[in-house]
Amino acid sequence: MSGRKDVLGMYVGQNESAKFWLSILNGLKNRGVGDILIACVDGLLGFPQAIEAVYPQTEILIIPGLFGSSAIIRFSID
Repeated sequence: MSGRKDVLGMYVGQNESAKFWLSILNGLKNRGVGDILIACVDGLLGFPQAIEAVYPQTEILIIPGLFGSSAIIRFSID
């Protein structure tokens, strides 16, 4: 994949709620993230409602066990 890769943020919260995710997504939008086309998540509580409010065109893919499969997923920042 060509193009620029950036870490957009790292966040710590007390819980996963729509309010928590709404705050993060609004922050990304305010920093210039125009569109999120696909979001792959592992059943994050409140995330679907929050992303629908900020980025209504986003396709949400719920993948059970996504973060437990790090042994088979390779990721690098070039």
